[in-house]
Amino acid sequence: MTLSELLRGWAEVANRADRPLAGVTADSRQVKPGWLFVALPFIDRPGFKFDGHAFISQAVQQGAAAVVASDPAAYEAAGEVPVVLV
Repeated sequence: MTLSELLRGWAEVANRADRPLAGVTADSRQVKPGWLFVALPFIDRPGFKFDGHAFISQAVQQGAAAVVASDPAAYEAAGEVPVVLV
């Protein structure tokens, strides 16, 4: 599946950013090369307190093919890896 197929109806993906995806995760520790990393916004619940945007750099270092995020700062954290803002 490609990034544009996965996000159809949710977000537009520029042709240069469209690529095949091997998997999807919101846990930066589980990112593998070719996977999409979804940076969940700040969550503050019992047992969970984090902002996925803080882990974009880690996901990219582990080989993320693209990032879905809601914070424009994701562009800087992702470097050359495509970012789709939602």
